[in-house]
Amino acid sequence: MSCPVRRECLDWALENREQFGVLGGMTEEERWPLIRVVPQGPGGGMDRCVEARDRILLWRRKGIPLRQIAARLGVDRAVVRKALARFDCEDAQQDAEVAA
Repeated sequence: MSCPVRRECLDWALENREQFGVLGGMTEEERWPLIRVVPQGPGGGMDRCVEARDRILLWRRKGIPLRQIAARLGVDRAVVRKALARFDCEDAQQDAEVAA
């Protein structure tokens, strides 16, 4: 707590939605309530999720919770949930086309 750059470090962690480690004298759990979700435009964040599809799927395979994935992307958890459902449908459709 006596670190001369504690506040700057905390600001950086919050701005960059850093998920791991103690930064600015706060753990991830302590920082989480301070992170504000970025307001969404007309696409509601789905475009951001589609662009990050490979990363999202990798994070899910690693067991990273939806809350953390949403925070990393700056979207709402519900948007990530919808994106995952969309990805599943697209994958099932591709599998059906390959089988046909």
